[in-house]
Amino acid sequence: MTFVSEPTDNHSTTDPAGAETGRLFTAHHKPVIRYLLSFGLVPQDCDEVIQETFASLLLHIRAGKPRQNLPGWIFRVAHNLGLK
Repeated sequence: MTFVSEPTDNHSTTDPAGAETGRLFTAHHKPVIRYLLSFGLVPQDCDEVIQETFASLLLHIRAGKPRQNLPGWIFRVAHNLGLK
């Protein structure tokens, strides 16, 4: 099984939103993958959903949108994308 690799933290000083997204990716991508697999997605589709989810998260953070319960936000977005 091949999953999305963990990001390097090369942009932490120049892009705080990127650094925050990277930290959230590191903390939550494996549980989200397990969740997606539990409702029948194949690993390749999980990778795509993870990429879309965390790209959306980066845009969400950069836009200054609410940051309450970002782990819940990540799971909700991944769930919705996984159902497509």
